[in-house]
Amino acid sequence: MSLANYAILDPTLTTIVSFETMDTASFAAFPTVKAQFYRIVNMTAQPVIDPATQYVSQNGWTISSSDVEPVWVILSLTAAQETAYIANQLWSSTLATGLVTAFNAYIATSVPSQAATNAVVLQLVKCVSALLQSKYGVTN
Repeated sequence: MSLANYAILDPTLTTIVSFETMDTASFAAFPTVKAQFYRIVNMTAQPVIDPATQYVSQNGWTISSSDVEPVWVILSLTAAQETAYIANQLWSSTLATGLVTAFNAYIATSVPSQAATNAVVLQLVKCVSALLQSKYGVTN
């Protein structure tokens, strides 16, 4: 059994009415009268973007005689979205590098030194700061 997604078109063959997933063998057995309103969905890849300044949105479908494909549109992020993206990146990099490294060094020692404890606390402060900036826009 091989499943595929099909778009069901209106009588004018210009608008998608709904979608259906079905076995391709079942579809092949459809009479022409019914099959003429079905098009296989060809999900093309989204275009490559710079996620710091752009995002991709689907803006309808291209309907051909054999299939339907999504129409991808590249849009620009607003200033607020760009700020949120940068804050998210800061949060991710701070968490991934500083905090993990500090915790690994801390737990690798049977009796952590004051310097190791301070390093963990400092990384926790940086992570909380990045989180506050990311989630709430707090910058101080």
